[in-house]
Amino acid sequence: RSLEPDSWWVDFVSTRAGKGHATLWVRGLLGFGPRNTMVAGDSGNDIAMLETDCGGVVVGNCKPELRQWADAQPEGHFIMSSAHFSNGIWDGLRQLGLSNEPPIEAQGQGP
Repeated sequence: RSLEPDSWWVDFVSTRAGKGHATLWVRGLLGFGPRNTMVAGDSGNDIAMLETDCGGVVVGNCKPELRQWADAQPEGHFIMSSAHFSNGIWDGLRQLGLSNEPPIEAQGQGP
């Protein structure tokens, strides 16, 4: 299957592999449950991860294909953060109750 059909390049990924399967495999290997696991995405190749039963966050600077997919999903399946980059991940961790630490402000790292 192609992960980003509007792109000038194509990823070919087995339907039996990918980030979703890898997330569940690593989680099982480490003995974590879905309530202790969070995934974060910013592009279409992260959809399979976000479809797992783990907590998930889509960061505010995500690519259009992920935003379109996210907008079509039932509310409450994952967190749609308005924060960008790592601040979006921190936002997800806090909203899922996995952290109460404030985000670390990046200095001199672009927009």
